[in-house]
Amino acid sequence: MGLCKYRDIFGKVGTGVHSLRLFDIAVVDTLLTLLLAYVINLYLKSNLLVIFIVLMVASILIHRAFCVETTLTKMFFSFK
Repeated sequence: MGLCKYRDIFGKVGTGVHSLRLFDIAVVDTLLTLLLAYVINLYLKSNLLVIFIVLMVASILIHRAFCVETTLTKMFFSFK
């Protein structure tokens, strides 16, 4: 894909803020996703869990588009 060359734009997987992991999932990324879900929830007055799940699915698809292999993308896609 054309976006693969930008895969390290926010840092390499497992380094920097991405190195803090729980069950091999980046804690900071997950907390920021939850915070974004909360902010969206304040605006839309919708179900926080549904918003969080939608954002996580979007995150998986975005990581896949940028060819970034994460624990969650490995669950849904196989990388070579």
